Amino acid sequence: MEKIFEKLHLLQRIRRETGNDSPEHMQNLLDKMHTMLEQEIEAQEKIKTEIISAIGGLDEKIKTHRQRLDLTLEEEKVLTKKPKKREILPDILHTKKETEACLCEMVENRKTQAQCRIDAINTLLSKDEDLFLSEAQKELASLHELSSDRMRRLGELEETLRHRHEKNTKHKADTLGRLVELAGRVEFHIDRVDVFDKDGDIWALLEKVRKDESPRDFLETKKTAYLEEQAGRLEKILSRRALYAETKEKETGEMAGFLNRNRVETVLDCGGETEAERIHAVLRNSSKINSLFDENKFQITLALEKRISTLKRISDENCAISEEPDTQNTYETLLKKEANIEGLEKRTELIKQINTLYEDRNALVAQISDFEKNTKDPERLFKASFRLLKEEKHRKTLFIALRKKTETLRSLLAKYKATFHSAFTKNRVSLLQTIEEADKRNPDVALYGNLFRRKHSK
Repeated sequence: MEKIFEKLHLLQRIRRETGNDSPEHMQNLLDKMHTMLEQEIEAQEKIKTEIISAIGGLDEKIKTHRQRLDLTLEEEKVLTKKPKKREILPDILHTKKETEACLCEMVENRKTQAQCRIDAINTLLSKDEDLFLSEAQKELASLHELSSDRMRRLGELEETLRHRHEKNTKHKADTLGRLVELAGRVEFHIDRVDVFDKDGDIWALLEKVRKDESPRDFLETKKTAYLEEQAGRLEKILSRRALYAETKEKETGEMAGFLNRNRVETVLDCGGETEAERIHAVLRNSSKINSLFDENKFQITLALEKRISTLKRISDENCAISEEPDTQNTYETLLKKEANIEGLEKRTELIKQINTLYEDRNALVAQISDFEKNTKDPERLFKASFRLLKEEKHRKTLFIALRKKTETLRSLLAKYKATFHSAFTKNRVSLLQTIEEADKRNPDVALYGNLFRRKHSK
């Protein structure tokens, strides 16, 4: 029974560590404990039956001994009639009585021991049943508490989810209203990749589609961010223009005050030619300042107009603004976007395969180059013949692997060109052209490749 409770405590510890408090799991644990208890009771019953059978065997032995004693008594009676053996009979009877007493005492002791053991087993079973029932009641109470706690937590989570849903719907409505105020109904084109700042936005869109998220929401967020950025830039430009106008007015006022003060000082001083020259110099300087100011104003105005035109051009290229909301082709547009996303995923997978094959081929070429450098060492001639044969065999396997990698890579490049109607480029150069030029520059690869082709052509 102690083993059963050790297993019970072990199951409780596993439940606490794993955190599996479901009613089904606890019911399974209770069923297991019931089966273990029934097995233990069956084992105790088996022991009890064995003890009872042993007692029955002892009774049979006593009966046989008694039968033998009866036979000996009959023999004793027969012997008593004989006068020669009367002296031996008392000793034989005494020993038989002693053996009979010992056997009876031994049987009684075995019976008492068996009865004590049966009573102990019954008491232990009753105690274990009570303890098991108390433990089961405690587990059921803990299960009820956990279930109530889980229900409470589920209610709280549902409440928080409802609040978050309301908040998200409100935020979405505010964002859509702001979009309508900024640029009306804007239909975003996924075919134009210039809208995205980096290529990472495309991969983020693909990840969201893989996670079964709506690409519509992602595009709406990108559209909102783009329009907000353009609006912020226009606001900065307008604020700079207003600040420029204010500074121009302030400087014009300060210059007029300066000229008026200088004129008053010249009139009050009543100087000669030197004062006249001074006045002319001040007027010349003021005219230069005004010309510089006008020139800067013209340049700033040109820059502002250029920036506004570029912003308009970008918005016209990347966004198609319609005066009326288009509610008819929304599903078709979404299907087109999903088809474009699937095409991008296939293209990405093919590019990954090409890049891995290209890297493996470069590694094989590097191994071949290192091997050819080692073969030029003169000390290699002093090696054993079996080592040279082994190296030559390794060299052939390297070239065969290189040929297979190259053929697979060429087939993938042809598939890419046939599917996407353009050659696969790496650093703005065709990858096939790069491979051919690298093979021509590497004499070891080119020479052995030609030999291998001639050998197989024969």
